[in-house]
Amino acid sequence: MMRVLVPQGVAYIRDGTAWEKVVKPRPETMDEWTHYLHAPDNNPVANDGLVGPPDSIQWMATPKFSRAHEQQASFSVAVTSGGRIFYILDDAPRVDIRIPAE
Repeated sequence: MMRVLVPQGVAYIRDGTAWEKVVKPRPETMDEWTHYLHAPDNNPVANDGLVGPPDSIQWMATPKFSRAHEQQASFSVAVTSGGRIFYILDDAPRVDIRIPAE
């Protein structure tokens, strides 16, 4: 069960009529990316000792295409903190860039 939990993920295991809460620990070598450029110092280099450069795509999600290549991208920024991902996505139709952003 611990293999499939994310760091700080929670599982409840039933033992008879009682439930035991198990929390997967966060590795010391795992870094946080809380700002657009990693941290408030604007240095875009993480201090993560667990990962390296990407070498494959694990999954793809919509939107497959942005609204336009002449304007700001539909997907603007993504940061992570506390095991969650936060992002800004302009989800307006791709038909015409002059349609207001959503």
